[in-house]
Amino acid sequence: MPTEIPTATPAPTLAPTLTLAPAATASPTATLLPTRPPTATPEPTPSPTPIFLPPGTTELLYADEFENSNSGWGSRVRDTYERGYELGEYRVLIKPQDYFVTSSLAREFSDFDVRVLARAKKSEYREYYGLIFRREDSENYYIFMIDPTAGKFRLRIQENDIWSTIVAWTGSPYIDGSGASNEVRVVARGNTINLYINGEMVSSVTHSSFKSGRVALYARNGLDPQGTEVFFDDLRVNGTAPYIATPTPVPTAIPLPPGTSKLLYFEGFEDPTSGWSTAIRETYERGYVKGEYRILVKNINRIIRATGPDSFTDFDLRVQARYEGGLGGKVYGVLFRYVDEDNFYVWWVNPVSGSHRLQKQVSDRWTTLIGWGSSPLIKPRSEPMELRVVA
Repeated sequence: MPTEIPTATPAPTLAPTLTLAPAATASPTATLLPTRPPTATPEPTPSPTPIFLPPGTTELLYADEFENSNSGWGSRVRDTYERGYELGEYRVLIKPQDYFVTSSLAREFSDFDVRVLARAKKSEYREYYGLIFRREDSENYYIFMIDPTAGKFRLRIQENDIWSTIVAWTGSPYIDGSGASNEVRVVARGNTINLYINGEMVSSVTHSSFKSGRVALYARNGLDPQGTEVFFDDLRVNGTAPYIATPTPVPTAIPLPPGTSKLLYFEGFEDPTSGWSTAIRETYERGYVKGEYRILVKNINRIIRATGPDSFTDFDLRVQARYEGGLGGKVYGVLFRYVDEDNFYVWWVNPVSGSHRLQKQVSDRWTTLIGWGSSPLIKPRSEPMELRVVA
């Protein structure tokens, strides 16, 4: 039905015969002309979320999903290797043993956050892939490489055609050696270089040889006589800016119990490099979000934990926590006197049922110290609640 407009209010003064006159073409019915179709509200374009980016990350500088074969990485077929675009990925095939191939983007970056997904088939032979960064030319660059078969990584530098090792081969539990993709990530700001694998920072070094340069993909066949195929996808480069930490307020000693001494540790979760790990997985996500530490659990009956950078013996621990979600059996809490993943105490709180319990795990065996009990002090669902343990 046509929408009435304000100029239509005088219409009752017109005789019906006027509808046959030429002047009727100027009547308000002209609003039916399709010259101004309804304007659809555009869907907002999702922008990259900074949740799991380091402090100071700025705009997206470059992104490539390798859908466009003219995006700048090139394609070549040689006796020793092949590289090019294939089904939305960038494929590198290396035929000889102990041979590597690189492909660089004709664009330079200085301070940046670069990440790419890389995968190679599961093999008994050594296959390597990674990122080259701050590449000045073919004889001067850094290279962050992963050996998914051995579950190790290392950082090297080639300077004036001379190789040096900055971080020797180091094992990491975050490397997936099944043939699935690993996210390889480098954050370089000034002389600081942070290395990440699948969202987890595995090393941080200071090195000043190169300040800027190109980014390149790296693939190498170790000993596979049949050759090695490596696939890259979803490359992204964000800029970085100097990070100015927000001063953290020091809580007063008034509410602390008798015997409490100095403040041992305070965390406002404003600085995403403060030591609490970040990760994005199919089953969960965890990281810093707007001055809080967020854990998103996607699967039913799955426990996700995150441990801090320091250890304590006798302490007064408190943290603000809140839960967002449905009415299922969701719980959160605090782990303390955490020795390793098989030995710790944990105090659980269920904000939906208003109950809590205390357990310990020793050598991967669970023992309940205090069974589930209700408390009127437990706040429901999304209301912030202070959890506190004095040990």
